[in-house]
Order: sequence, then C-alpha cells, then structure tokens
Amino acid sequence: MAVPFFRTVCSPELMALLDAREERAWIQRKFLDAAAPPQCVVQISLNVPGLPKRINGDSAATAEARGIFLSALGAAPSFEVSLSNCAGIAHLIVFSVIDARRVKKAAMLVEEGSEAGRALDIDVITSQGQISRSDLGMAARKCVICGEDAKTCTRLRNHTVCETRDVMRRLLSRFQWARRDSG
Repeated sequence: MAVPFFRTVCSPELMALLDAREERAWIQRKFLDAAAPPQCVVQISLNVPGLPKRINGDSAATAEARGIFLSALGAAPSFEVSLSNCAGIAHLIVFSVIDARRVKKAAMLVEEGSEAGRALDIDVITSQGQISRSDLGMAARKCVICGEDAKTCTRLRNHTVCETRDVMRRLLSRFQWARRDSG
C-alpha cells in the first residue's frame, strides 16, 4: 500500500515571517550566550494576528511600552536592540544581574496595567526557556474579544483574523491617545 504524500506550499510572506521569527530567536540565543552571568532577554512586541505584522503606530507604541516597562522594573538593561522585520517590531533587552521572575512580574504589570496593554506581548526568556505566567502561578492571558483563554481561542479559531486585528488596532490607538495625553 502506497503512503500518501502531502505537499505543503508556503507563501513567500509566510516564509519571510518564519525567517524573521528565527532571526529573533537567534539574536535572543546570542544575547543569552554573551550575558555574564546569563540571566534573561526581554522581548517587547505587539500581538498582531495575521499578516502583515506591522501596523500603523507599532513602532511608537512598542518604544513607549519599553519605557513604561523599564520604569516599572526599576533596573537598567545591560544591552538592548530594536529589530524590525517581517515578524513586526521588537525591542530585545538584556538584563545580566536580575531575577528573571521579577522581570516577568514587571512585564505582566505593563501588559495588564491598561486596556491598551492587552496589545503588548512581553516575553522573558532565560537559558532554560521562556518564563510563563503559569510559572508564577498566574492565570493565562484572556482573549481580547470574548474573555476566554487566549491560546484556546487561537487554537480553535474562535475569532477571525480580521476581527482580532480590528481589536488590536483599537487597543493600539487607545495606547497612542493615552501617550499623547500624558505628554
């Protein structure tokens, strides 16, 4: 009996996205390898479903989120770089002498500190892997549309990409509006 052969065709956009994500992971690994003592890399980016990953105002929003995060953490980074590629905008920040769990708690405060913070994705990565909310005994993030577990909604495709992108655009515009008002 012949085994069926399935061919997967990836669009150029999808291949570029995968390459861009691999670039981010490679930079994170290089930072962790170079840190003395190795501690953590923080990646500040946006939750943008679908393609393209860049949306209007993303650079300003992530730059502002970076400032809010560093202020909430109260610690200076060892090194940082901003990256713009097909995976979107990301600020990669290295901390050498700090407890990574404390860093994740500050990240969660920024993500949950305002409705606009729901558009943010702040990951904390160590040489042992990413620190999750569950590692800190916290509940998973909720879906911005229905309030259920966000990963479950994504996996089950409970909402369309267009619907979710629209919500993220609205959150981002609120973030920008709040930023303009505070300045």
